[in-house]
Amino acid sequence: MRDKEYGHWADGGKEYVITERKTPRHWYNYYFNDTYNAFMSQVGFGEGFCQDDMGRRVRLVKDRCIYICDRGKNTWHTAVGLPLSESYDLYECHHGLGYSTIICEKNGVQSEYTVFVPLKGDCELWSVKLTNLRKTDAELSVVAYADTECDGAYTPQGYNSYAVDFDSELGAIALFLQGKKFGDQKRDWYEYMLGGNESCGYDCRRNAFIGVYGNKEAPEAFGETVGCKNSACCTEKMCFALESACLLPSGESKTFCFRIGQAESKE
Repeated sequence: MRDKEYGHWADGGKEYVITERKTPRHWYNYYFNDTYNAFMSQVGFGEGFCQDDMGRRVRLVKDRCIYICDRGKNTWHTAVGLPLSESYDLYECHHGLGYSTIICEKNGVQSEYTVFVPLKGDCELWSVKLTNLRKTDAELSVVAYADTECDGAYTPQGYNSYAVDFDSELGAIALFLQGKKFGDQKRDWYEYMLGGNESCGYDCRRNAFIGVYGNKEAPEAFGETVGCKNSACCTEKMCFALESACLLPSGESKTFCFRIGQAESKE
């Protein structure tokens, strides 16, 4: 660690700014309230857990990523600085108390991706601010992706028993778990990803988005055309992937918000 400079303190010591993506190990920051615990590294790796009074956990987020899709040029890159083989015009990760913000600049688009856990609630919140640095308008979309184990662990040779789809009434991907034991008794639960902006695409099936042999650094959904494929999931491994689009004029910014959580009812 002493052989190389990886970042510096900023804002009077209130946050540490990591300027080198490839640190010796993942550089994690932690966020939590009484019922939800999460952590994320300088390149987006991390998990999120709902937790009851006995310390039993639901692994709601196994991993997370944000993709910036240039729909006009049919190209894409991540807002977390991955893969490491790709060059970025700007990269910074700001680890502060209770939040992390990853700032990236690539192909004339700047992104600010912030993750934090609110003071109350079984959820984590994501904010993605895009700024068009080009001299022309940009046709962009943001894809928020979270791998999950709320429906069980993923095994290539196995089957999952739940059916998951996009709920147009909620504008969310929602998994209904009937009689799921969490806490002191069996109750009904919804595990969900909710978008704060209008969604133009989604994927609930992991193999439709990531692919059987893919990974989050090269989703198979971004093959011929970038963007979600509107896949439902039945007896396969689920995922959360929501896409929102915008036409962003030169020099302007737009913010997209997402919430991943657990609730006892649709309300």
